[in-house]
Amino acid sequence: MKTEYSLMELSEKTGISPRNIRYYISKNLLEGPAQVGRNAIYTENHLNRLQQIKEMKEQGLSLHEIAVEAQDSRVTLSEPSTWVQYALEEDVQVSIRSDISPWRMQQIKKALNQILPQIQKNGDEK
Repeated sequence: MKTEYSLMELSEKTGISPRNIRYYISKNLLEGPAQVGRNAIYTENHLNRLQQIKEMKEQGLSLHEIAVEAQDSRVTLSEPSTWVQYALEEDVQVSIRSDISPWRMQQIKKALNQILPQIQKNGDEK
């Protein structure tokens, strides 16, 4: 099975014109080519995505709806983490990840103690 395609080959396989493929790329419905230039290279992922776009259009979805669906599928959440919060002043709060090394926490606390007098002075000058 072929894994790299030219724009023309991609167009022939999907039945989507090269102009529309470029348009989909410009509207972020499709990623740009894996290799750009006169001999741009497209991958199996491009082929699959174009087939998805074609199917969605045949189901009556607009390009805007397809773009929203694509955006939703790209959203990935990072692993949750626990944070420690320190209130330096009534209006100033610092958040620090709880899983940092004790050495790093000590550095941060030292730096916070150095800036605390400046923050307190600025608060008194209201």
